[in-house]
Amino acid sequence: MSSFRIKVSLTDLTTELAVLSEAIGATERFGLPMTPETRTYLIEKLAGRTEFSSIVENYRMAFSREITDARRYNLLILPRRQTAGCGERPSAPPDRWATPTYRMPVGCLALRSLPQPQSAS
Repeated sequence: MSSFRIKVSLTDLTTELAVLSEAIGATERFGLPMTPETRTYLIEKLAGRTEFSSIVENYRMAFSREITDARRYNLLILPRRQTAGCGERPSAPPDRWATPTYRMPVGCLALRSLPQPQSAS
């Protein structure tokens, strides 16, 4: 999936919680894996109608009110792809002038098999 966008209409206070729950549920149904902390962050922002633009985990997320109707919001989630492999330095993103970049080498841990117990002879 290259992007996820959902329009949320909060027009009725009695159904607002159900609408927000469905919006969060849609992220799960469309296979956007997130940690519980990220999902909680997203739920809190949506429930509070807090507009935001964030980079969380491997996602760029934005939640904003529509210009033409203050009761409607857009949630946009763009997955950020991994661009570096083991032992490589990550390349700068194409929009590096707008995004802060923290250079950090990517390392990999070698998996070792456990030593087999030797029998006493």
